[in-house]
Amino acid sequence: MFLHTFYTWVLANLLHPVMLLAAAFIIGDGDAQGFDLGLFESYFLFLVYSFCISIPCLLLGWLTLYLILVSSYSGDAKFFLWLVTGPALIILEFLVILTLFNLIELEILLFLLPGIASVGASILIRYQQFKKLVHTPKIEHHETNLV
Repeated sequence: MFLHTFYTWVLANLLHPVMLLAAAFIIGDGDAQGFDLGLFESYFLFLVYSFCISIPCLLLGWLTLYLILVSSYSGDAKFFLWLVTGPALIILEFLVILTLFNLIELEILLFLLPGIASVGASILIRYQQFKKLVHTPKIEHHETNLV
């Protein structure tokens, strides 16, 4: 369970700069504004900041995935909960950071979209691993196994 959350977190952090760059191209009509450094340097710096800032989401992700896995829902319902909870954690952490720095503005909330997209994509990419995590084999108690 902990490794599943960790690998999903790492994949989301690797996808996040790519999604942010794609959003900058889409919003800027094909012109990546704000990326004055080389592409590799921008990606690397953003990646380092992304990993550092998203550590609380990793810890909360472990907690929420544990709560989802011990629930009595079906496997598909658990996956849907995980798919909704992951981006909700991003929104929660972003709102806490904005509140701490007193930066709550509508335009700043647009920076949430690449993070939400990267978390959603990483959860969807890791769907097969989630199915393996949720799968619990049925143990049949036969008379020969009781001895």
